[in-house]
Amino acid sequence: MQIGEILQKTAGKLAVTDEAVLALEIMRVAPLDLAVSGELSFLTNPAHLDKARTTAASAILVAEAVPELNVPQIITANPYVAMAELATQLNASDREYPAHRQLTHIHPQAEVDAQAIVYPYVFIDKGSRIGAGSVIYPHCFIGAGVTIGENCTLYPNVTVFDNCEMGNRIVINAGAVIGNDGFGFAQTGMEAVKIPHCGRIVIEDNCEIGALNTIARATFAETRIRAGCKLDAQVHIGHNVDLGQFSLIAAQSGIAGSTKVGRNLIMAAQAGIANSLTIPAHVVLGSRGGLNKSPSVSGQYAGAPALPGAEWRRQQAVYKNLPALAKKVRALEQELRDLKNQLR
Repeated sequence: MQIGEILQKTAGKLAVTDEAVLALEIMRVAPLDLAVSGELSFLTNPAHLDKARTTAASAILVAEAVPELNVPQIITANPYVAMAELATQLNASDREYPAHRQLTHIHPQAEVDAQAIVYPYVFIDKGSRIGAGSVIYPHCFIGAGVTIGENCTLYPNVTVFDNCEMGNRIVINAGAVIGNDGFGFAQTGMEAVKIPHCGRIVIEDNCEIGALNTIARATFAETRIRAGCKLDAQVHIGHNVDLGQFSLIAAQSGIAGSTKVGRNLIMAAQAGIANSLTIPAHVVLGSRGGLNKSPSVSGQYAGAPALPGAEWRRQQAVYKNLPALAKKVRALEQELRDLKNQLR
């Protein structure tokens, strides 16, 4: 990809106009200290300015021109986002596998677009549809009545159970399970009677589902992951959850069943949300935080049970001083006992 094309893709401009630079060919994106000729790097943190001065990259993405740099600079509004988008194209794996259809099971009533790639050892059941540009890696199971849109990627060992629906440009990483039964049981007092889960899962456009995620199918209606959500590895989404647009969930976090989440939720690692809650938009839940009741307002929450961020920080300041406070209380109690003894 030539730098002239990169300028078009990033709506960028060169810090110093140079027609010769426009024709430079860029092969990959790389960090400042590892980049070599033919690679593009990026400067998003002033702390890395020394690396930028000595980089061997052919060009650097920057938010504003840095006068002391000798390397061509591409000025763009958000260099970090531009880097991510360019790396997706430039650093894509060139690994290819032959699509041996004789080693797959594709039901006669399944529809696989001619522009989709299905690798060996894939099972696709009756009535499922795979859209153009989608790639299904080895050892994936796709149940009956599943819809997978265009330009989706299912990495090895992904399981998608019956009647799940996926939009376009979805990535599901290795080992994820989409559509397993939710954890629903009716208790008799002696035993737990399984509640059948007859609903479905809908994953909207531009979502990424991390490795070893489990997303449970709804009891009767649907579990929905709305557009633009990104889930890290080992995340669990319970049955009937409605996860709002553009939510970000870090590793080992979970949302229990029937919880409705507003847009732009952020959950740090090992955080949890209890069942049947309503979470407003733009909530941030800190690492190992646990929401056990519905927050009334947006904002930061931390701790278990979770508190508003400012209140949690005040509590942490007190907890830190508890040993000294306990020692002071014991000293005051001793002084009080001494005073009482003097008054007798």
